[in-house]
Order: sequence, then structure tokens, then C-alpha cells
Amino acid sequence: MTQLKNEIENEDPKIRMDNLLAGKKDRRRSSATKEFHGNYLRLENKKNIQNMMKKNRDSRIVFCDTIAKINKRNKVQERVLLITNRNIYNLDPSSYKLLRKIEINKLTAITMSTLPDNFFVLGVRDEYDYLIVSSRKTEILSCIIDCCKRLSHIVEIRFMDNFNYRITEGVRRELRFRLTNEGVSTQLFQRQKQKQKKSNN
Repeated sequence: MTQLKNEIENEDPKIRMDNLLAGKKDRRRSSATKEFHGNYLRLENKKNIQNMMKKNRDSRIVFCDTIAKINKRNKVQERVLLITNRNIYNLDPSSYKLLRKIEINKLTAITMSTLPDNFFVLGVRDEYDYLIVSSRKTEILSCIIDCCKRLSHIVEIRFMDNFNYRITEGVRRELRFRLTNEGVSTQLFQRQKQKQKKSNN
């Protein structure tokens, strides 16, 4: 564990992400010059954040910034994404009230297109998935991968221009990406709820 910790601490996150995305995802020119700062909103001194982290045994904030979330009704909602060493929190941007907690150990996959867009989906075991839009996508992915390594948790990184993600129990939505003259086109298609198989018992 000590050796793994030293390797993580000595690894440049930007180089790691360049290597991970190379040949798999097209990137905007601005991505190469962005600095990683992590805790953009500086919420660690807020009492409700301290209580929330203490309750869930978090030791530090890894990343915190405003993002856009696409909900199950295809509506864009502004949220604060706060990542700690153990959890990912979805917070209300005005009150910082907790709306959802995702344990990093429950992440199954991170899925994104091969095109230069800001969308990605967090796949969550036994829960609905989380569709996020952020110009800091690469930094968020780097932080999550770093946390997974520290927890010895394996998460799959997937690159696909057509894929499904779960929005509620038994309901999936299809996400399609296309490159057009105007840029990247993103389309969402609702899929019918899967019928449960009848038991013979």
C-alpha cells in the first residue's frame, strides 16, 4: 500500500490523463493548457459540509466545482459536484444541501464519447447512473481515478459514441454523439421500461 501511495503522489495527473485519452478521445485545444486546481469553491469551512464529511468519514476535498446535471426528465440542472477521498456528492448550488451521495467504491464505469465534448456518465452499482456536463471533465476524471486507485477500486473507462445509461430502475436512455459542421451533436433517446420476467413459481 505504501508503494502504491508513493506512485500516486509522484504521478503528474495531466500526463496521466493525456496518456489515458490519447488515441481514444478527441480534445479541445483549451484542454491542453488548463491547470488542475481541484477545490474551486472552497467549501471546507462551511459547517454543513464539515458535518457531512465527518458523518461519511471523509478526510479531504479532492474536487469541488459547479457542473450541469441532466436529470431523468432531460432537464439541465445546475449542481455542485464535491468529490472527497471516499464519496461523490451532488449538492444544491444555493444552499449546498446534500441531494445525492455516491460512494466511490460503488462506481462501475465512467463512459464518454470519442469526440471533443463535455459529457460523461458515472455508472453506479445498484443505483441510477449520473450524467454530467462540465468543461473540467478531464480534471474530474483524473480526481476520480486517483481516488479509485487509493481505495484499490477498479473502475472501467469506456469510450463510445452510442451508449445506454440507467435513469431509473428498469429504464435506460440512449446517448448518441455525432460530429457535425457546427461541432458535436448530442442526442438523448428514451427507451421503454424493460418488462420484468414473470416467475413460474
